[in-house]
Amino acid sequence: MKRKTRRIIFYIFLIIFLILVPLITLFSRGYTFDFEKKTIIRNGGIYLRSTPQKAEIYIDNKLKGKTNKFIKRLLPKIYEIKVEIDDYHIWEKNLTVKPGIVTKVDTIFLIQKNPKISLNTEKRIDSFSILPNKKEIAYLSSNLFYIKSQDKDEIITTFKLNLPIKWIWSSNNENVILESNNQFYFLNINDPKVLINLNALVQNSNIYEMENVSFGLDGKRIYFTSKNNLYYLELNESIRDSIVSDMLVENVSNYIAYKHGIIYQENINEKIYELDLTSFKSAKFFDQVFPGFDQGKWILSNDKKKLLSQKEKTIEILWLDEVFNNSINREKGDTQEIDLKEKINQVIWLPHTDEHLIISTENDILITELDNRLPQNTISFIKTENSDIQYNIKNKTLYFLEKQKLYEAKI
Repeated sequence: MKRKTRRIIFYIFLIIFLILVPLITLFSRGYTFDFEKKTIIRNGGIYLRSTPQKAEIYIDNKLKGKTNKFIKRLLPKIYEIKVEIDDYHIWEKNLTVKPGIVTKVDTIFLIQKNPKISLNTEKRIDSFSILPNKKEIAYLSSNLFYIKSQDKDEIITTFKLNLPIKWIWSSNNENVILESNNQFYFLNINDPKVLINLNALVQNSNIYEMENVSFGLDGKRIYFTSKNNLYYLELNESIRDSIVSDMLVENVSNYIAYKHGIIYQENINEKIYELDLTSFKSAKFFDQVFPGFDQGKWILSNDKKKLLSQKEKTIEILWLDEVFNNSINREKGDTQEIDLKEKINQVIWLPHTDEHLIISTENDILITELDNRLPQNTISFIKTENSDIQYNIKNKTLYFLEKQKLYEAKI
């Protein structure tokens, strides 16, 4: 081979090398050529995790595998995502892929299309409640109070109780406050013959109204408001000897036990404060105000990072702490409104994720997600009217009461 020929071959390979090495380097670092924009651009990716797993993933109607999966080397743009599995409702979302960033959705909760519904008991039930230990269910039927094991089909205890009631349990599963016709009664299920009227008890301290009653997180105190002032009842061994505190805070429009204190909203400036239960001093929890947030029923999420306010037809979510989830950064003080446009009977958190709500309305039991990137997935799980609902994470069962019949369905 002539020297000139060898030189030509050398330069050809050198040019190929100089072209390929940068391209290979760029490719290995996540870059690709965008033929639409005719430029080199950095890719992104999408990670999807679902319950149940092994659901098919479609990106712009093309099958890309099954959950849980990281789909990489996606051009930056908006993609139509579908996650589906037989006998479950399709989950859909428009997700934006950004250069060099993985868009993550790891709380996809797929809902069964035709859940199996069974009758929990043949008795006609007036009201029911799941105990905090998640092992037993209590219900009132024909003026008889029952506590039934959920592990075994047996009645643990029963006694007579002539009250239409709502339930407020302590964390130790032994004490319960029963609300009936704006009266509050204390009951220890180990001593069911003694039913204490708390309204009459606090009248000894010249308090004649009792509202918004709840146990503290340790179960040793009962908190309540009277004429917008917050108090607590210190539980002694004999409940009749319990002591009512001095006024803790005035002008309280709503409150909830939170970690080692109390979060409350003042009804004058509408700001939210935290009361330290050691020093009994209050400090602003947020700098901003939240008009109308106090007008609903407050329900704290299981992770204690979110607080919802259940109103007539809307649900307002308030973030109590910073949460980075599903590639959405929620700052402390962020809010989100879910407008159902129909009357809401009850709302509970789905504890699997703390990113979904179970909602009882006039016509349905709905399950919706907090992820408000469109479309926001809201599924009609069961057709039923104004049912009382409770969820037991231990056996993954939803209980609902309709027309004095107690039903259950797996979620």
